[in-house]
Amino acid sequence: MTNGKDFTMVVETMSHDRSICIRPNLPPYTIENQTVTFNIKNWKGNNGNIPKTLYHWKSHLGNNEEHSSYFNRENLIHVSATGSFTIHLDINTVHTFTTLSTGHKGNHGTPPAPKSFLSILPYHDNFNSYPEYSEARYFADQTGSFEIFDTKSSSHSKVLRQTVLQPVIAWCGASSSPISIIGTRSMTDFNVTIEAMIENGFSNGHVVIGGRTSQGGCTDSYGEGYYLSVYVNGEWSLTRGGNNVMQKGRGLSVGMGNWFRIGLEGRSEGKGGVELRAEFNGVKIAEVKEAKETWSQGWASIGSGYNHAQFDNFYLSIPK
Repeated sequence: MTNGKDFTMVVETMSHDRSICIRPNLPPYTIENQTVTFNIKNWKGNNGNIPKTLYHWKSHLGNNEEHSSYFNRENLIHVSATGSFTIHLDINTVHTFTTLSTGHKGNHGTPPAPKSFLSILPYHDNFNSYPEYSEARYFADQTGSFEIFDTKSSSHSKVLRQTVLQPVIAWCGASSSPISIIGTRSMTDFNVTIEAMIENGFSNGHVVIGGRTSQGGCTDSYGEGYYLSVYVNGEWSLTRGGNNVMQKGRGLSVGMGNWFRIGLEGRSEGKGGVELRAEFNGVKIAEVKEAKETWSQGWASIGSGYNHAQFDNFYLSIPK
């Protein structure tokens, strides 16, 4: 690496076992301690000369932190008049050779104590404080992409918009539909509401809110949790997981391009039971009691089909 003035070269000697990544599979290879001669005669600084010395930083990556060391400054490397230098390289080391004299090992202060998400509840976000196309604070997209969108409307200024219109090429079993989670996996009782709008052009579109979503990443798939789904044609369903329908109905005033508010509340009931209440525009549309709760805790979540959907005025609290 060079900017025409300074020169930096990074050399690593990582073994196969220390280089394995989840994807793709890494073909077998072997590496040994070695002594190597480098020649940098073709690089010359802005003074037209080969550097006489290089600064040398070394990291050794052991099998745990106790046996590792990072970015230690070594002796100066002396470069011959013909541009070569020789160095011994051990296995599982990373070396930096550079003309820069300003390098130093970084440090950081004591990190702040962790703070539970529960301590900031109730939580509300109207999404107006973010730059357009950024992510909203605390939301973690599992499938799809939820980003800030400026509607340039007086009633809904900035919103959170789902933008992915087809299933993704996933590393693993992706969710059947876009979903973003918020909160903490340890949440039990919840009350989540949000204003939503399914954009024009998506006659089969829908939006979702959920609670006790207890899986994320490769295992979310709407498989665990309680969800209220509302469709363009006015149909709705309250499900345990993504497919087990607890209640369903029709006749809601949804349509495309119209804003509405949906809410889902869940609380533990009796000895291991759960009570769920779903609302549309402040009116109760479903209430379910189960003697035995299927999932006892999890994140709150919002989602949609593979359609453009907008969300605004998100609210999450613990019901009293």
